[in-house]
Amino acid sequence: MKEDRADIHDELVQEFYGINPGTFKVDSVAVTRSGKLSQWTDRGYQLHQLQGSDVLAEILALTGLIELVDLHPKTPNLKRHKILADLTKKALNMLENRDEKDSSTS
Repeated sequence: MKEDRADIHDELVQEFYGINPGTFKVDSVAVTRSGKLSQWTDRGYQLHQLQGSDVLAEILALTGLIELVDLHPKTPNLKRHKILADLTKKALNMLENRDEKDSSTS
């Protein structure tokens, strides 16, 4: 009997990186060919079966991430590192602006 391994090797088709507005850290979300969304959080892996055809809107609603960047899983490492560095810089700027705003209202 041939083993069906389709679900074992559910290929990644999209990756998203974005800024968590609560922590100002860069988080990632992966989407597989079968429409499974996974995200590593402080509570472990969060899994969700996508329901609609607008993947981006569903990710925004589920994760709350901002400044989302869509990457193909085979994006070269150099480009991926640049994108992550840019997002990290944006996140730090957001955090500094929030801290400045908080200190000016005190």
